[in-house]
Order: sequence, then C-alpha cells, then structure tokens
Amino acid sequence: MIKKFKHIFIDSFWSISGLVLMNFVAQFFVYPLWNKMMGQEIYGNIIFYISLMNIFSITFGSACCYARITKSSEYDTENEDYISVLIYTTIAVAFIFTAIAVFYKKEMRAADAVLYIVLCCLTLWRSYADVEFRLNLNYIGYFTYFVVISAGYILGGSLLKVFGLWTVSLLPGELFGLLFVLKKGSVFKIKRRLTIKDKTMVKLFIILCVSYLLNSIIFNSDRLLLKAAIGGSAVSVYYVSSLFGKTMSLITTPFNSVISGYLAKYKGSLTIRLMTVTVLLLSIIIVAAALMCTLGSYIVLPFLYSDLFEKAKGAFFICNISQTFYFGTNILTVMLLRFSENKFQIYINIVYALAFLLICLPFSFFGGLKGFYWGYLTTSMVRFAFSAGVGYYTVFEMEKNL
Repeated sequence: MIKKFKHIFIDSFWSISGLVLMNFVAQFFVYPLWNKMMGQEIYGNIIFYISLMNIFSITFGSACCYARITKSSEYDTENEDYISVLIYTTIAVAFIFTAIAVFYKKEMRAADAVLYIVLCCLTLWRSYADVEFRLNLNYIGYFTYFVVISAGYILGGSLLKVFGLWTVSLLPGELFGLLFVLKKGSVFKIKRRLTIKDKTMVKLFIILCVSYLLNSIIFNSDRLLLKAAIGGSAVSVYYVSSLFGKTMSLITTPFNSVISGYLAKYKGSLTIRLMTVTVLLLSIIIVAAALMCTLGSYIVLPFLYSDLFEKAKGAFFICNISQTFYFGTNILTVMLLRFSENKFQIYINIVYALAFLLICLPFSFFGGLKGFYWGYLTTSMVRFAFSAGVGYYTVFEMEKNL
C-alpha cells in the first residue's frame, strides 16, 4: 500500500509540475503581456474568447480523452475510432468558432479571427493528445510534453511583440505539443481505415461531452455573464481576483489523469470508508488551498496587475475558495466515473447548472459583482455536496446488490 501511494505521489508530482509550468507561463507571462499591450477592455475581451475556447475545444478534446481512458479499463481501444470522432468534432468546432468570429467581428481583426479558429481546432486535438501519457502512465513524458508546450508559449509571447496579434501567443505552444505526441507517441498512428467500429465509445463520448459542457459553461460563466452584463473591464477585475484559484483548479487535469490511470487498473469497489476519507481530505485541501491562493494573490498580483490590484484585492479569498471547490469536485467526479453509472456525470452538472440559475443569477441581479461572488461560491458548494451524495448513493447501491 505504501509503495502504491509513493508511486501515486511521484506520478502526481511530475504531472502537476508540468501543467503548473504551462499555466504559469500562460497566465503569468503571456496574459499580463496582453493586458499591458492592449488595455483592460481588450484584455477582458480576449479572456472571454479564451473562455469560449475552453468551453468547446477543451471540453470536446477532454471528453474524447476520458472516454478512451474509461474504455481502456474494459478492453483494448483502437486509435482509428477516436481519431474519427475527433475529425467530426473538429468540423463542428470550426463551424462554431467561425460563427463566433463573425458575431464579434467588430472586436476582432480579420487575422486574429482566422488564427482564433485555427487555435481552437489545434487546442481540441492537443486536449485529446494527453491520452498518450495517461494510458501508459508515463508521467515523466507528460511533464516533458508540458515543457514543450510552455516553450511554445514563451516563443508566442515574443512573437506577440512583433505581430501584435494576441492569437500568435498561444499557437506555437498548441502546435509544439501536438508535434511532440506525433513524433514520440502512438495514439495518432493509423493501421486501418478511419471508421468508428466501437459504437459504445460514441455513446460515452456524447455523455461526457454533455456533462463536461454543462460543467465548463458554469466554470466559465463568470466571464460570460460579466462580459454580457458589464463589459470587458469587469471580466478583467474578476479574472485577477480569482487568478490563483483558477490556476489551482487547472491542476485537476494532471492530478485526475493520475487518479484515472490507477483507477482504470483498480479492481476493488467503492466503500463508505474510502468515500468519507476522500470527502474529508478534499474539504481540508479546499480551505488550505484557498488560503494559500489568497496569500499568493497579495504577494504576486501587485507586480503583474498594478492597474487592477486595488479593484480586485477585496474579493481574493471568496473568489479563490470558489475555484478550489471546483478543484475538489472535479477530483470527486473522476472517481465517480470509475464506480458510478455514467448518467450521474450529467446529473451532477444539471444540478450545478440549476444552482447557478437559481442562486448565482439572482445574487448577481440584486447584488452586482459582490452578489456574483457569493452566488458563485454557493453554487460551487452545492456541486461539491451533490457529488459527495452521489458517491455515498453508489456505495449503498453496490452493497445492496452484493
């Protein structure tokens, strides 16, 4: 048991270190460059466009990735099935972001619009490419993969000063990541005609897409709602207030990749003891992480966002703990994906969406930006509590069927 936890710790370290590095470069090097060169309003608009990319591109790519990880615990999966799904999904994503670029044509230059569509398609494939390392439990390779992407972002940030196009900042990173997997990995190698033989994975992919889409819409709702209600400057203020918390929530991807990799090979069942330990441990981590994120915000953000710090500092703790609740719940839902029926992934995010509509929107309407802060925190807590409830329900159902 000690040896297993040691492996999990080491794998988590490599995995988390890689994604933290990538997001550190993006959010503490590239993003401040956007704010400095383009101003608060345009910077807020860019964060809004990135949110839309996260909602669709990363959601669909991650859904395909997790569908393959889940199915790999049942039988040997084939590249061609998943590449075929990605091709169809890329066509859909290209249409979606073409429509978005046309709708916001007054805010985007033509070159940025074209490169934005390309960026969104590349991000879709790069989000799936993570599966190369998760399937093989190759977390040192996973770390190297993120180092390559980070180098691309640094190059892109340098190109931003030359071309003045914000999209150029991220394109090299996404492209470098894909090329790295193409050269070093096997998940894009084709041995037969590109067709979908495994129909069950398509069903799981659709379920995960719907579930993750609901989740991602709410996670990015701060920027969507504030952009629509107030404008780009409000998005900038909230983004800075929650920056460290959002960075923390992003490490769920590599951490969950480690958990899902080991759970795929775990043959035991979910127990009351395992659920209780998980919930208590996550609760402690959520509060501790929020405190550390708040401290980090006071230390670092005056240097990165001197123009926004005074407006943002009063909401550091509440915004950060909202994001760390998101982090904790994501870990729970990945565990539930292994033990519970797939439909519960959708149920969790339907409850999340309803809580947002019934709690967060009224709070925002009557309380403005501060109302949104408290409403979003309450919504995040509801999602965590409901996910824990699903876990305990799963245990009781398992014991009933024994």
